[in-house]
Amino acid sequence: MYDVVEGICHFDRDVVHLLHKMDVFDHELPLELKDDLMGFKAFLTQNGERNVSLELVSAMFKDRKTCIAHGQILADAMSKRTDGLADSLTCIADTEKWCVLFTLQGTECRPVDLMYYQKRIDGHIDGRPTLVITQDEQPLSSGLYNLGLRRAGDNLDISQVAGKLKQYSEAASGGGHPFAGGVQMHQNLQLERIKEMAVEVMGELFE
Repeated sequence: MYDVVEGICHFDRDVVHLLHKMDVFDHELPLELKDDLMGFKAFLTQNGERNVSLELVSAMFKDRKTCIAHGQILADAMSKRTDGLADSLTCIADTEKWCVLFTLQGTECRPVDLMYYQKRIDGHIDGRPTLVITQDEQPLSSGLYNLGLRRAGDNLDISQVAGKLKQYSEAASGGGHPFAGGVQMHQNLQLERIKEMAVEVMGELFE
């Protein structure tokens, strides 16, 4: 990619690496950038995980070091919010074959570090397919309410879960990848209804 645009425009290759890491968790960062990642993410997501603006990205390309230094200050607070979210996960359905964990993400609990959140989620790996539902209390710009879907371990395909959940009448849309996804609801559902749908879906997939 760099060879194609060389002489036409300038890219800070370190910023490109860090942006790639935010999108692809398995992307291998150069060793010298690993300490910059938290500040980088905190700076770009300071307005919310789903609200990374062109202005923030442009600022990062113009002066990466200053932006990351400011981001390091924001990163400490983001880590604390992420720990709080992960610590609040509770089991709402538990069988010998599978498990469902749930937490409510309050309006004040943002932004969070999604890579770190996944690492905390993976602390619940016990050999069973484990679905993790994060209910966002704050509506999306569309007015819909998101149910974030993740997994502990790798023996559950989240895209299958999202595909089944979006068939319910309460759902407007949904989708994802094997490791993460979401379903957007017309209204903020009660926990009992979320549990009922999750149990039905997990039962169809694993029983």
